[in-house]
Amino acid sequence: MRTLFRSFQTYPLRYLFVCVLIICLLTLYPYNFLQRNNVRPEGDGLAFSLPGTAYTIRPHEALSYLYQFTFLLQVTPDEGEEVGRFARIMSSGRNVYDQNFSIGQWRSQLNVQFFNRDSKQFNELTIPDVFRKGKQSWIALTFNGTTVRCYVDGIKKAERRTGPMALTQWDSTYPIIFGTDPSGKQQWEGTIHSAAIFDRAFKAAELRHPDLIFRKYSSIIHYEFGRRAEQFIPSIGSDPDSVFIPAFYMPYNRSTLFDSFRIMGRQRLYIRDIVANVFFFLPIGFFSALALRRTVNGMVFVTILSMCFGMILSVSIESLQIFLPSRFSSLLDVVSNTLGAALGALVTVVIARSISRHEPGRT
Repeated sequence: MRTLFRSFQTYPLRYLFVCVLIICLLTLYPYNFLQRNNVRPEGDGLAFSLPGTAYTIRPHEALSYLYQFTFLLQVTPDEGEEVGRFARIMSSGRNVYDQNFSIGQWRSQLNVQFFNRDSKQFNELTIPDVFRKGKQSWIALTFNGTTVRCYVDGIKKAERRTGPMALTQWDSTYPIIFGTDPSGKQQWEGTIHSAAIFDRAFKAAELRHPDLIFRKYSSIIHYEFGRRAEQFIPSIGSDPDSVFIPAFYMPYNRSTLFDSFRIMGRQRLYIRDIVANVFFFLPIGFFSALALRRTVNGMVFVTILSMCFGMILSVSIESLQIFLPSRFSSLLDVVSNTLGAALGALVTVVIARSISRHEPGRT
């Protein structure tokens, strides 16, 4: 142990540089900071794959005055029961807290959330056995002022009573986002053929023939994704806003480390990931403490400075991960990495003191 420790003391900065380089290479893989947005026309729709997103730019004032509504979506998922994550098909919001509604897929289930501004909570509806890989379906969500109902291909699948005016007065400044959540996560893979919002609740008999609805009634927004322009798809409803498709992957609102303060209480604690992050930064604290012992007096200051170096390195890596579609920036990772650097520095302190006790006259 003493021999190995003394060999590390010879060139601590070299070992520290190698550790930093390895950590950066592993945590920033696959280095796709500039990646094409995987949204492309396919048949009569718009196909989404990882990473791919599209969103509106201008506000939708009509969403502020909805007392009844119908959502009509025609989609073909590329995944069915094997989807092991929640994927967003269509939503309106700025982040996980500030939303109007969310329509997504989890396995074969349809998950719908509507924000209730009276109770400041989400009304959630989960409908099983909706999605089949490669199967095209019409999904209709209606609200008549008191009850939310879900229809798939004209057949009622579920309903939930919410109370009068419980889902109205949405924020019109939120964009409508397709394929992901506002931060570009929760990727859905499949094809969206059509998406529309009406300011009325249709009956089951009318929902069996969606084409007749478009001929008979005017919609607030209506996107026919088969009619693809370059980067903008105009609405053929009463709202003239267009869906913007960036050429390179650019989420509407990238999440930052400051955003993770709000969701830290909601994050699931994966003990395996926390332990891995701690051990990952142990060498950083160990070798930084070895290097600092040559110029800094006092083991307490050495430990504090090593911990600060680990924290700065972790914050830098997590900040870069904000721009990687395949990575998720988390404040919890910064905390566990900093703890690992502190433990690594303590290991150096303990070993150094043990050697100095057995060898009087050596420091």
